[in-house]
Amino acid sequence: MKTKIFLIAIFAFLLLTALQCKKEKPTLPPETQEGKGTFGCLIDGEVFVDGWSPYLGHPAIQVLHLKYINTLEIDAYLRPYGKMKIRIFNPTINTPTPITFGEYYSLGNNNNTGCISFGGREIGEIVLTRFDTMPITIGSHVVSGRFKFDGQCLDLSMQPAGDLIKQITEGRFDLKFNFYNE
Repeated sequence: MKTKIFLIAIFAFLLLTALQCKKEKPTLPPETQEGKGTFGCLIDGEVFVDGWSPYLGHPAIQVLHLKYINTLEIDAYLRPYGKMKIRIFNPTINTPTPITFGEYYSLGNNNNTGCISFGGREIGEIVLTRFDTMPITIGSHVVSGRFKFDGQCLDLSMQPAGDLIKQITEGRFDLKFNFYNE
């Protein structure tokens, strides 16, 4: 009898604990310019933020500034289960710049469209609000900004495939980046 009461008590405790645990929905990070390591956007109105990597020891976000071709590249693994790539040539501060290449790649099973890659070339825009390229300054190598683009369904050769579109809006990031001179 004591065992039965004990099991009922444990079951009730676990049930109450489970009911109290609410899975918090992610929210977009605030727009900052301090290199806080944040990245987020809305994809068809759903919040996606940085925070996971499928590879052990691999950062969720990688940012490169390739000085020799004046290109900025951002790769971010997003929750819930996606990957974003943004590339721009000739990055400048406070000037709307076309995204040279942008792509959202759905990695989850939440995609029932038959298309897993959405993006294109010369799409949307990005506005950098901070872009420190001086190698010696304190707090240098910070890039911050906002972006948006409409990504068309892409086939495996990165060519448009059909009429499906994903709207990527309210994108924002505040990141530190690696600097390459060669």
